[in-house]
Amino acid sequence: MEYEKLLSSCKYAELRIVSGNECRIGIKDDELRHSTGSYQGASVRVLEGGSWGFASSSSGEEVSSLIARARKLATLNPGKIEVAIPPEVQKEVADDGASPDGEEQLRMLSELAGDMKGGPVSSRNLSCSDTTIRKEFHNSHGSRIVQESRYSFLACSCIAKDGTNIQRGSGRSASRKGFSGLRLHESGLEAREKAIRMLKAQAPPKGRFTVVLDPEMTGVFAHEALGHACEADSVLERESILADRMGKRIGNELVSVVDDPTADDFGRYAYDDEGVAGKGRAVRVHKLGRDLARAQAHIQRPCPGRSVLRDAYRAHEQHIFPARELED
Repeated sequence: MEYEKLLSSCKYAELRIVSGNECRIGIKDDELRHSTGSYQGASVRVLEGGSWGFASSSSGEEVSSLIARARKLATLNPGKIEVAIPPEVQKEVADDGASPDGEEQLRMLSELAGDMKGGPVSSRNLSCSDTTIRKEFHNSHGSRIVQESRYSFLACSCIAKDGTNIQRGSGRSASRKGFSGLRLHESGLEAREKAIRMLKAQAPPKGRFTVVLDPEMTGVFAHEALGHACEADSVLERESILADRMGKRIGNELVSVVDDPTADDFGRYAYDDEGVAGKGRAVRVHKLGRDLARAQAHIQRPCPGRSVLRDAYRAHEQHIFPARELED
């Protein structure tokens, strides 16, 4: 109620408070690196006089002071931006899962590094991060959304040598259920086995071939080639290749992509940073879907010809290729 009262003095205002704790461990051969830390910050966005003002702090500045600074910036350049008031949301969301303390994580990763050693493997590298993030969203019309999320990531690599032949193998694992959800042993051995197997691999033939891509590589292509091109700032500045492609074919008619933050994967979320509930959107490559052109539902175009968020493309979230049957 305290935040709502402070924010309600503005026509429309939003407060975001973010805090987090992180444990990072790195192992390069027999050299260990271990660090822990925490952070906290807050930001306020205010709509006054038809313009946005923004202020942020990571030093514990009072929310009332942030509002005053944001409001002052908004009034420097009067505009014509208007908002449709979003519905009030009261919600708390938290990821399930658990993580052992830093010392136990270090012991388990050191054991894994030992298992990756031996034979033609000449070098090993492990990098692991285990993070918990708490995000609070409040606005001037009564919304309060609290999300606690866990992000754990492990990357392993091995270098194997046979004379002058040097090869590298890698493995990785990501979890939204804490460190305990990581595939430690499988990822380490995958890196080791790949490096050793590559020592005996034959050079591929040259030429142009039909290929079958694994899900990870396909996801990288979707993220880089399509995802970044969908980002709102890029489209508004006309830097994106998709700026004028609404309703037009941009790829093979057999391909569909879904931008879905609700899918049970590493990039999921229940509400975005503007307090909007996550929702899957079809991004049909053979015809750029209208769903892609919705940025923030309650931002409205103030007058013809003026670019505002409503007609921008959303920032990309989780891009997924839906399963489908193809005819021979």
